[in-house]
Amino acid sequence: MILNKTITPTIGEVSVKSYQCSSFKSFLLGIKAKGFLEVTNKRLLFQAAGEGRSKNDSIIHNEIPISEVVGISIYLGKPFNWLRLLIGILVSSLIISLTTVLFRALFEFLYDSPKILQTILWGLFIGAMYLAYLNRDRDRELELASNKNEIKDNSLKELAILSLGLGMLGVIITSTTGYFNQLGSAKFATVVFVIVLIYALFRFSKKPAFSLSVFSKSGSNAIVEIATPSPLPFQNTKAGATASKALVGRPDKDSLLVLQELGAVILDIQNMGEHGIEKWKKSKI
Repeated sequence: MILNKTITPTIGEVSVKSYQCSSFKSFLLGIKAKGFLEVTNKRLLFQAAGEGRSKNDSIIHNEIPISEVVGISIYLGKPFNWLRLLIGILVSSLIISLTTVLFRALFEFLYDSPKILQTILWGLFIGAMYLAYLNRDRDRELELASNKNEIKDNSLKELAILSLGLGMLGVIITSTTGYFNQLGSAKFATVVFVIVLIYALFRFSKKPAFSLSVFSKSGSNAIVEIATPSPLPFQNTKAGATASKALVGRPDKDSLLVLQELGAVILDIQNMGEHGIEKWKKSKI
């Protein structure tokens, strides 16, 4: 809630609904902030307040009279991002290379027992696959998590774990014994390696994003338009300030709830007045 805390209410203004709808991080600007959307009986407010490296507060604030709202546009998903693809390639290449070299040296004594070695390497690869993906909720960033304070992004951790597993296949592919090549397992490992790596990089490159645009009767700018999805970095639409282009709007614990009910809240307040306000103040949805 931001009304009565960071924003002074007008006469007779009361909060109807408050949402923690987004989070923002910028390495370049040194900003980390939570974005809050609040519906009152008179205004629609958005504010993201954080603290940068300089220890000075950084604040993004926008508002619009509730009577002026004529439409909303919301995006909640994972658009492809080329910058993350580049980061993923660099991270996975480094981990795979180091893992391959390390485990080739570690398992040197097993090269006289290629069947045992191959079983161990494939077992470690499958184990990495399980740890990276199969025991995790793949779309946890987009869940309605009302009982959580924060939705974590595990994509980098998942890529690192899977890269460790791919390093095991790298041991088979780069083996100099010739045994794996004779059995065809090196070729099979190469095919699996390429397919899994492409999938992992594609998955890592899809960055969770949340964008909310609110349109007014006067046609003024949207109150929240920080992270309209773009495949390229620094191409997000502005929110009244050039600096906001460097911010990355991510979903937070109430993002899905905003998508589900914001339009209804606004229309009920506009059309039903006090009855609409009381309806949503009592709502536990």
